[in-house]
Amino acid sequence: MAITFPRAIPDVGYSRVDVALNEQVKAARTGSGTSERSEIGDPFWTVDLETKPLRMAEKDAVEAWAMSLRGGLKYVLFSNPHRCRPKNHQADPTPAEDTGLISSVSGGNVLTVASVSAALNLAPGDMIGLLNTHYHWSRVTEYSIASTTATITVEPPPPSDLAVSGTVVSFISPPLLMRLVPGSFKVSGTGLFRCSFSLEESR
Repeated sequence: MAITFPRAIPDVGYSRVDVALNEQVKAARTGSGTSERSEIGDPFWTVDLETKPLRMAEKDAVEAWAMSLRGGLKYVLFSNPHRCRPKNHQADPTPAEDTGLISSVSGGNVLTVASVSAALNLAPGDMIGLLNTHYHWSRVTEYSIASTTATITVEPPPPSDLAVSGTVVSFISPPLLMRLVPGSFKVSGTGLFRCSFSLEESR
């Protein structure tokens, strides 16, 4: 069967899944001694992963997966295996299973999201996914809901092409398009092996 891209990460279990936002902010000190900050690029997400101990055959399969990405030329569609559901819906994910639609955005990062479950209850730190022209992640910083319309304040703010009416908002296992960081794939151990690698947000 032909491989299709973007690919999911191997389903082998992970001991470490570290998600980080890389904010592209430069600091400079002026002649008067004040400190200035300037944004030099769009923020982007990275993920560092390490598998649980693997048998030889499992390790070989993960290596083959990494090789198929050709050093990052091919794409991965990543969903966090350790953070699949919002904090308040771990026991019952049903209210978070329906997607919503952005109806408006204010201040760059305050999303009005329609058509969600009236029982949806997000918490600061939850991750949401946006999809329109491309995939995007944002982390919830504030949340309120009235009937089936939620007001969600997020960081980082969505790009302008996603901060529009009709963008789809997901709450369960939000996906993000990523690439393998070249040279990041490593194998350690003997008998039982651990594979580690890093992914970087792409479009």
